[in-house]
Amino acid sequence: MNAIHDIHIIEKTMSFTKVSDTDDMWETGDWHLFPAEITKIDGGNVYLHLNQKAGCHFGGQILEVKKASWGTDRVVIRFRRDQSLAGTTCSEKWGQDNAIAPQISKAA
Repeated sequence: MNAIHDIHIIEKTMSFTKVSDTDDMWETGDWHLFPAEITKIDGGNVYLHLNQKAGCHFGGQILEVKKASWGTDRVVIRFRRDQSLAGTTCSEKWGQDNAIAPQISKAA
């Protein structure tokens, strides 16, 4: 079994949206992710940042990664908001707009 990873995304445009008729389900804007990256983050968390050094300002548990309806190589991440993720930073190596990191385990 592969380890679950989280994804940290630079989201400067605040293009994440609440899913209609849900309590606290959200979707990110569209992103280019490779199939192997999508597999890694299945079951992880998404963290939205304003820049690489800023703490997460919004995020949650990934529920689904689906193809964006407006682009063949783009995906949208659907997630359930988790306010306890706010302020989380990422020390992993960043690409242009994201970083994939081993999942942070929370103390019980």
